[in-house]
Amino acid sequence: MPRLQTSPTLTEMSLAALNKLNADPDGLYLMIEGRAVDRAEHANNLGRTIEDYIEFNAAVQSVIDYVNSPGSKATFEDTLLIVTADHDHLPFGPECETIPFQRVQEDRNGDGVPEYQWFGKGHSNQLVPPFATGAGADQVLNLATRVDSVFDAAGHSIAGSGRSYTDQAELRKFLLGQVEQPDAAAPEAPVDWNAIAAQVTRASCPGPPRGQSRASSAST
Repeated sequence: MPRLQTSPTLTEMSLAALNKLNADPDGLYLMIEGRAVDRAEHANNLGRTIEDYIEFNAAVQSVIDYVNSPGSKATFEDTLLIVTADHDHLPFGPECETIPFQRVQEDRNGDGVPEYQWFGKGHSNQLVPPFATGAGADQVLNLATRVDSVFDAAGHSIAGSGRSYTDQAELRKFLLGQVEQPDAAAPEAPVDWNAIAAQVTRASCPGPPRGQSRASSAST
């Protein structure tokens, strides 16, 4: 379906907002969302999903170019840019029924479309990556102190991606701290959530009946 020419692009709306906020002597905070991708993935529409990815990537590049431009009061010495998502969906590779969590594959038959298979029209509980650049970007990555693991009743990790992660609440707290105290040191020593989860599991699940299994997740 062709684009509605009277509808502004995400890049145009992003630059309009930046031009307005650039006049504020106190700096700026701006959230830009690529909204159409969520509707497209709920409908299992890969073509529209790709179109919105392309438009969102163009908007991100426009923000980078704007901050680096001579007319911008902001620079990446005092500006933090974060790109992430609030959830994932269920597009996987074409052989994901036999290859667990297989990623979408590159085009194999020359039609220009990636090889894929949808596993539903809802959200997944997979981790989504954060990307950060500019002032404080290293501290954002240091927030990822928890590990994506599932524990059995004895506190042993039995499943999970094993990747480090943070959550939106911790990121919000960090960003508010930077606004209130921009020169603040790195976040306090991280809480060992995996040890706490194992202790809670052992305390509340003394052990299932024989022949049964029981698991608890440390993920939120």
